Amino acid sequence: MRTTSAIQRLCESWWEKLADSTREDQHLYAEKFLALLGWNESDELEPAAVPGHPTTLAYIIRSGEQTSMVAYFVLRSSEAWTSAPSPAPSSI
Repeated sequence: MRTTSAIQRLCESWWEKLADSTREDQHLYAEKFLALLGWNESDELEPAAVPGHPTTLAYIIRSGEQTSMVAYFVLRSSEAWTSAPSPAPSSI
């Protein structure tokens, strides 16, 4: 339960500061989030570029020699959420 409340506090703090945060701040929050999930060893985390998506952070998480996972963080301010176009309705 302690981890859940820590994640909630971190997310609330992140959301409050997102519009004014620097790219380095965003990486810091992402790394704190991953640490709360148990991935905090520097040799496990590797920042990765997401070409064409400047508001996205990605990390490759390595667990052992043959296991890797990618974590994506989509960073959008509240303005971006409200000004983003709605997806086109799908026709089935």
